[in-house]
Amino acid sequence: MEVSAQNIQGLLESSREKPVVLLFFAAQIPDSVAMKSQLEALAGRYAGKIELGTVDVGSPQNQMLAQQLQVRGIPAMKVIVDGQIASEAEGPQSPDALARLFDDLTQSPAERVRESVEGMIADGDYGQAIAGLQEVLREEPTNQAMRVELADLLLLTERTAEAEEILEALDDDAPGADRPRTRLAMKQEAQGFDEADLRNRVSEGDIEAALQLAVVLAARGEYEAALEALLQVMRRDREYGDDAARKEMVRVLALLRPGDGVGREYRKKMMNLLH
Repeated sequence: MEVSAQNIQGLLESSREKPVVLLFFAAQIPDSVAMKSQLEALAGRYAGKIELGTVDVGSPQNQMLAQQLQVRGIPAMKVIVDGQIASEAEGPQSPDALARLFDDLTQSPAERVRESVEGMIADGDYGQAIAGLQEVLREEPTNQAMRVELADLLLLTERTAEAEEILEALDDDAPGADRPRTRLAMKQEAQGFDEADLRNRVSEGDIEAALQLAVVLAARGEYEAALEALLQVMRRDREYGDDAARKEMVRVLALLRPGDGVGREYRKKMMNLLH
């Protein structure tokens, strides 16, 4: 959309429905023309989600508009949300930077929270992650993915009763729900075991005790120790308990987040052992 003083007000109004990216360019400045082409290509990919407006400051009638919006260099870009300038940048921007901008502008609140939650979880800040998820769920109470994530974090912080309430309300086929359901099951199983007794029996070569000890370790988050114990059982007796060690490894691996390094390492070790 070509923007001028005559239609800028309509563009500002449309920013209340979707973000507006406003580019100030000039035909005689190659960098600004290249940026205009890049933004037009992105706007086509995000059609209906972002409005792109372009202002040719080479036109005398548009120079006053540029001055009013305090444009000091060309190219210049302003992002308008709810009728207000939300961010701005001057000078050429890389294609990657522009793509990230469009991604950020079109993310739902849930998607933005998911990204921030991943960082909080990596830093071990479960409390902040839980607070962020709860805030989103006040706006999107039926968001199954967020409810799954919240249930899992509640289990990790020993808020089991709250997690159980969420899990009971989830659809049977809710994506990702296997992780918190498996975590809850392992926590419940671990409560019935005496760790000191298990360790004594393991030292005497009791395979069943080794399997049970792995459940105790996994239930309290010692995933690598649990997986190593199960791998040792697999090496010792693959057939024990109808391949019980492999099945328990699969359960423990299900507790790990996608991309977890320990998970990758032990999946590889298990596959090498199986083949």
